[in-house]
Amino acid sequence: MLPGTYVKPHRHSAKDRWELFVIVQSEAVVVCFDNDGILISRHVLNPNTANVAIEIPANTWHTIAITQNNTVLFESKPGPYLAVNDKDFVCWAPSENQSNTQDFIDWFISGQIGTTPPYLNQS
Repeated sequence: MLPGTYVKPHRHSAKDRWELFVIVQSEAVVVCFDNDGILISRHVLNPNTANVAIEIPANTWHTIAITQNNTVLFESKPGPYLAVNDKDFVCWAPSENQSNTQDFIDWFISGQIGTTPPYLNQS
């Protein structure tokens, strides 16, 4: 994955649908949100630190942002994988090909805990 990659925030709502990320190379940030889109946690994954993995509990709004070139992650979650019900997407974030995705990526990487999505911060 490369910087600028946008993954729309989502959750895996089934009770047994946790998700695990393990950083293999470079660096990524995993962020979690409450139901209103408020940023509640940020976890920098880097193989050169103690933070190399994170397990996202089921029904937790989250996404990942890439901070360095050539980032490689291992992702695992319980199967079977069924695309039709794998995840729910948030309503407050843009879809992958919209023009304001970079604003969200920037917020994922450096927004303050307790802040709301970029469009809610505008007057």
